[in-house]
Amino acid sequence: MRNHLEFVLYFSLFIVSGCISIGVAQKPEAAKNLIFSAPPEPFFDHTSKTGDRVWISKKTGNSISYLSDCSVNTDPSLELLESESLSGVENLEILESHFREFNHRKAKETLASGTIDGVPIKMNVISLKKNSCSYTLLFAGKKEHFDSEISFFNQFKESFKAP
Repeated sequence: MRNHLEFVLYFSLFIVSGCISIGVAQKPEAAKNLIFSAPPEPFFDHTSKTGDRVWISKKTGNSISYLSDCSVNTDPSLELLESESLSGVENLEILESHFREFNHRKAKETLASGTIDGVPIKMNVISLKKNSCSYTLLFAGKKEHFDSEISFFNQFKESFKAP
């Protein structure tokens, strides 16, 4: 079941990374010089082709990730970034959504639930644009395990500094 959840989370990351590059002839250009503290145990760094960095919890399968795009000629709105992050979720329910300051910029943070491939999930998404780059920070997991590890995502997002 854990492998199934990892597939579901990778699928959602694939959708996010694929949609952000729509209309762009080149591969998205990842941001450089980011500062952050990687999530500690039980999270481990996982190689992914769909996000800049992804960490998976050995305990629950929850994931913490970020995706950046600094490609020339892209300037998606915060709403579009959020929408792309949630596009693979079926039975989507927005539990909470608001604009806030994050990294000295306007950002949109959304808490949502739904299903992916029949598995109940919950997601926390932060969409941000800063200095010609767009960023999506994402915490996702099975609904039943989400709250038990949200503190790791909160620590990660507090440490995340975009140049």
